[in-house]
Amino acid sequence: MEYVLLSHVFKIQVTHLRKLILFFAGLVVVASSRAGPVAHRFTKGFLVSGNRFTLVLEKVSGSENPTNGSALYQYSVIRNGKSQTFEGIGGAISTCYSKAPLIESISTTKHPVAWLVLTGGLCGNTFSYQALVIAPELDVASGKGTFTQFSFETKYKPYLISYDDSIDIWYARQFWGRGGTSTSIFLPKLINLTFDDFGMHRKAGVVSAHLTELPNIEKSIGIEPYFPSLFVAGFQNTDPELMQYAMSCCYKHEESEKYQPFFRKTDQEYLNRLIDKVKDFRQLTSDYSWPQD
Repeated sequence: MEYVLLSHVFKIQVTHLRKLILFFAGLVVVASSRAGPVAHRFTKGFLVSGNRFTLVLEKVSGSENPTNGSALYQYSVIRNGKSQTFEGIGGAISTCYSKAPLIESISTTKHPVAWLVLTGGLCGNTFSYQALVIAPELDVASGKGTFTQFSFETKYKPYLISYDDSIDIWYARQFWGRGGTSTSIFLPKLINLTFDDFGMHRKAGVVSAHLTELPNIEKSIGIEPYFPSLFVAGFQNTDPELMQYAMSCCYKHEESEKYQPFFRKTDQEYLNRLIDKVKDFRQLTSDYSWPQD
C-alpha cells in the first residue's frame, strides 16, 4: 500500500515538474521572439542618373553569437534588377565575431560611387575591421555590367574625404614590430580612389603630401601623433619626407627606449641614416623603372 501511494505521489510530482519545464520553455520562446530574428540579409542601394544600384549581403554560414565564432557572407551587386558580374576575385567576405556587417554608400562630391563594408577582420585580445570597398560600373550603356572590389584592414572606421572624381580613404593599421599588443603602434595609411564611367581605380596615397592637415586627420582616424607611427609609416611607403617630419615633430630622446620594438637602434644619427637610405632607394627605383608587362 505504501509503495502504491509513493508511486502515485511521484507521478504527480513528475507531472508538475513537466508542466513547470514547459512553462519556462514558453517564456524563453516568447522572450526570443520579442528580441527579433537574427538578420541574415543586408542591402544598401543608391541611385545614379536614374539607375538603381543595390549591394546585397547574405549570410551563408557561421555562428549566431555576435561576440564569438565567425561567419561567411556572399555578396552581389544588382543594377536595375539585374546582377552584375565580377571584375577579378570577389563574391564573399568572412568575419570573425558574427555581429552584423556595417554597410554604407560612399560618394564623390557629385554622386554615390561605391559601398564600404566593415566586418570583423582581427579578433582576440585586440580588434581590427576588415574593410571591403565595392564599386559598380556606372556606365549602363556599356552593357558590361561588372564591378570591382578590394579590401584592407583598419583599426577604426576609416575617414573619407570626397572630391569631384575621387575619394581619399584615411585609416589606421595596427603594427606590432618586434613587440606585443601592449607596445603596438597605429600607422596612418592613405588610399586614393578615382572613379569614371568604367569603375574604380586605386593607388597608395602619399601621406607626406598632407602634412598640414595630418594632425586633424590623425584625430579623425583615432590615433595620436607618435614618432614610431609616423616614421614606420614613411619607411613602409618609401616616403622619406614623412620620416623626416616624424623626426622633426615627434622624436623625443627621453622616450627612445619605447622605440626599441621597431628599430635596431634609436639614436638620431642612426634614424637619419635610415632616411637617407630610403631617399637613395626611391631614387634608384625611379631611375630604373620599366612599364608593367
